[in-house]
Amino acid sequence: MGNVTMKTIADKAGVSVSTVSFCLNNSGRVGEDTKKEVLRIAEELNYTPNLSARELAGKKSTTIGVIIPDCADLKNAPLLKGIDNSLEANNYFNLVCFTHNKVERERAYINLLRGKNVDGLIIFPYVDRKRTQNSAQLNDLVKQGVPVVFVDTYLNQVDASWVITDNYQAAYEGTKFLLDHGHRKIAYIGGLYHIVGQERLRGYTEAMQEADLYDKNWIYSECQFGDSVEDISDSVKTILAAERPEAIMAFNYNSTLAVINTVKENPYLKKEDPEIIGFDYLMPVQEYDLAIYTYNQPHFEMGKKAVEILMEDIKNNKRDKARNQIKLTASLEAVSVKAAARIKDNKNKR
Repeated sequence: MGNVTMKTIADKAGVSVSTVSFCLNNSGRVGEDTKKEVLRIAEELNYTPNLSARELAGKKSTTIGVIIPDCADLKNAPLLKGIDNSLEANNYFNLVCFTHNKVERERAYINLLRGKNVDGLIIFPYVDRKRTQNSAQLNDLVKQGVPVVFVDTYLNQVDASWVITDNYQAAYEGTKFLLDHGHRKIAYIGGLYHIVGQERLRGYTEAMQEADLYDKNWIYSECQFGDSVEDISDSVKTILAAERPEAIMAFNYNSTLAVINTVKENPYLKKEDPEIIGFDYLMPVQEYDLAIYTYNQPHFEMGKKAVEILMEDIKNNKRDKARNQIKLTASLEAVSVKAAARIKDNKNKR
């Protein structure tokens, strides 16, 4: 069939165009039977709304743009699931774009999505070693009244809402956990290039200072979220070999794998039997005779919360209002059999 419009549906249903509009937008006073019939005909005719026309008429596109760094990162699956589930519940759709940790792709996708008339943006922003970030473009969007919500991390220079993990608290409690196990020489492997790395290092540092055990020589802070496991492994071998820590905190997925591989491949480190705490989802490790834990971040809930904030902004046309700043709690979980056994032993001693 040719171009199907609301008038096409109205003619077939024997109602007015305004009634069809009310039914499709779930607004206005329309009888339930009429609404069901209009929706049935719209589906039968494969009706697709003209998003550009709706935008020009002051309507919503019912589409949200989602920009994240990497489709291969395991933590992004529950994040996208939380976003998609919540958008579906609000009769919204999403357009997902992957930047592959390139700020120029982020800029290009923002322009692309604005051209698609999306009603708002959920963004996992990227910052590289040179602290290159897209603050100017994002600030322009916020000033124009485009709803923007950051997830997982945020940019201090942009006055937008955000939903993240309480990274300081997780690192602080994780370090205290290792201290409670009797460890005194605890190394930290991380990065300082955006707020997540800074907050995790702050949590580690304060816990070590409270125990009067802080030593800057136990910190390697040159990692970056986009670094490969191989690159990080080459970097951390020196500090781990020199300091021979009793326990290690690693600030993200790749750095955790790098630490595990480095310890496994070096007998002098393996002999120390260090406990390892990482961040993000790790598959259970059966074959390593190490105590390995990870902070699983609530990315599904993070995605849901981001949509909740965005829907509120869109519904109320919020502009120049106070921004939402939400921190969610991460949970420490055992990854290896040895770690699970130690947690069980500690519970039995209480």
